[in-house]
Amino acid sequence: MRGKWICTEQKVQTPLFVKKFNLHNAKTVKIDISGLGYFVLLVNGKRVSTPFVPAQTDYMKRDTSIFAYPIFDTFTHKIFYLSYDITKYIHEGENEINVIVGNGWFRQPYRIAEGYTSYSDLVCTAFDINISDELGHRTVSSDGSELAFVYPILESNLFTGETVDTRMFLKELPRAETMLFDGTLLGELVLQECPFDRVIRTIKPKHIGGGMFDLGENISGRVYIKGKGESGNIIKVVHAEEIKDDDLFLVTTGADYTGSNGQLQIQADTYILNGETVELYPEFVFHGFRYFKIEGEIEIEELRAEVIHTDLPQTASFTCDNEIINWTYDAFIRGYLDNMHGCVPSDCPHRERLGYTGDGQLVSMSGMLTFDSKLAYKKWIEDIFECQCKVSGHVQHSAPFMGGGGGPGGWGSAIVFVPYNYYNVYGDSEMLKIAYPKMLEWLKYMQAHCENGLLVREEEGGWCLGEWLAPPKTEIDQHFVNTCCMVKSILIMADIADKLGLDDGEMLRTTAKTHKKALYDNYYKNGSYLDGLQGADALALWAELLGDGIEESLIKHYEERNTFDTGFIGTGILCNMLFSIGRGDLAIKLIGSDDTEIGFNAMRLNNATTIYEHLCVDEASHNHPAFAGCLHTLYTGLMGIKLSGGKAVIMPCIDSGLREFSGSVKLESGKVAVSLKGNVLTIYTETPTQVIIKGESFVTQEGTNTYYI
Repeated sequence: MRGKWICTEQKVQTPLFVKKFNLHNAKTVKIDISGLGYFVLLVNGKRVSTPFVPAQTDYMKRDTSIFAYPIFDTFTHKIFYLSYDITKYIHEGENEINVIVGNGWFRQPYRIAEGYTSYSDLVCTAFDINISDELGHRTVSSDGSELAFVYPILESNLFTGETVDTRMFLKELPRAETMLFDGTLLGELVLQECPFDRVIRTIKPKHIGGGMFDLGENISGRVYIKGKGESGNIIKVVHAEEIKDDDLFLVTTGADYTGSNGQLQIQADTYILNGETVELYPEFVFHGFRYFKIEGEIEIEELRAEVIHTDLPQTASFTCDNEIINWTYDAFIRGYLDNMHGCVPSDCPHRERLGYTGDGQLVSMSGMLTFDSKLAYKKWIEDIFECQCKVSGHVQHSAPFMGGGGGPGGWGSAIVFVPYNYYNVYGDSEMLKIAYPKMLEWLKYMQAHCENGLLVREEEGGWCLGEWLAPPKTEIDQHFVNTCCMVKSILIMADIADKLGLDDGEMLRTTAKTHKKALYDNYYKNGSYLDGLQGADALALWAELLGDGIEESLIKHYEERNTFDTGFIGTGILCNMLFSIGRGDLAIKLIGSDDTEIGFNAMRLNNATTIYEHLCVDEASHNHPAFAGCLHTLYTGLMGIKLSGGKAVIMPCIDSGLREFSGSVKLESGKVAVSLKGNVLTIYTETPTQVIIKGESFVTQEGTNTYYI
């Protein structure tokens, strides 16, 4: 873009920029525009943009030494711009565009749980208006001559909400000084191709007493109020996941965090009324909540909740005769979407809201198979690449990088696992070509942090988690978990090298053997790793470790249990391994366990509508999708859709213990649907596909194929 970055004084929380230009017999008018953190574009008073654009990226270089723990890595940076055809909004003569700029992730000074992660103390915008008329082509760009005003959003913070003084709409807005923003540290401008966040649907709240309302489900989004009250009346809308003692229970939404302003992190929007009918909703903030409370005097004419997330249409389905599994699948759908904003899969939509590489990689296969998410994951993989240190190869715990804890295996190895999943689902070998050199750099980093063949540390003074959130607490050795993740990464890289026609495969497999031996020497005993503690034998099978009797030990351990004892890394791996060794029935038993204390049923019985952060019912976040990462095995294990390079072989699990199941997935090659009812197996494919049933191989015809088993 030619346009210069413009801003106002730091004290202006939400600036409005105005650009006027004249047109005569214009044929087409387009605008290329960006705004940091978020922007709203209006042309001649009509809104053009969707909410929360551009998508979040690692925008620019900043001082990361003041994060919660020391970070001295060197990143790459980029910024998205958007291109709009605004021809239908313009008219002959003078035209006007308005750009309202909100803080978004770019200026977030209050939340300091991860340290001071803000990029700048200013917000800014830049644009080019590209005009084609009878005289040819010309461009009107932002240049500092724009008028600037103080918009009535007086406070805007993703974590705590917005404050809007609607009285300001009834008079001329205060002027602000237009200045040029120093863009020398900003990243490269790139056209946003990934999907946008949108208002996907609306919900009519149920009044449950006083000013409190229940949506009936946990969502990400905002409350919309249309109403009227006396000028000066203050209306406050407070959001929460749970109700306790007939009031909002705020701990789960981050109220145990105190910001740099000394205030608790409570999701609340505040509006000052102007005596006329007004529409009230936050412009640059979304919340994670089920319940909300309206405080203050207002005569409400219209009230609704708007569900907002990245627009990812659901392309898969699943149902079966186990109500617990059906609930879990539905809760996954809802919670996964609640946690997708700006094409960043977050850990939760309220407390941290970060694109944790651990949570995101664990649920990536489920997300790719369930939603039209190819462009979203392409974008997030690029976020991971950009948060890799260009000197050491270290991969951060969140992408785009906003701090947060984690570990080298389950978090940083996302740079291997997510591109590999992407290749297997979408068959995109170009992604592997781009990712492979970065994987090698990550491997060098992990090797440099090993002792005696075990991955034992990450950054000095930082985090080094292994497993996380195993019930009732994580006990499995972190070095074992991290080294297993490293070994699996190396084996995947060897496979990638073979696929790309490179000579690294044998070297990588030899490297893996060294670490396998270290794991065997330190953790294997009497036919088991760590006595099968919290899925240790499943991790061992996954990483192809040495030792006899591991399968038997794994089966015995979980036949004696009625639910999971694994953390968020091991849960999906456990289900995968059980299906791979022919015990899909045991995986289904665990997912559909009727245990009332631990697992998905415990959440269901607690009136949940999304997956919890913990497998135990507690007061932590109730909208964390990571544990639902195991649900991709409903497609890959139960339905038996085995994917490699975008191509499928179907090997249904016909002895899962379920009497009936039915599901479908939209692959690159077309739709695949598998259902079992009694002894009738039905497989639908849009292209001829190999099917293996009880060791016998068939090739489906296009359309519906029926087998009796």
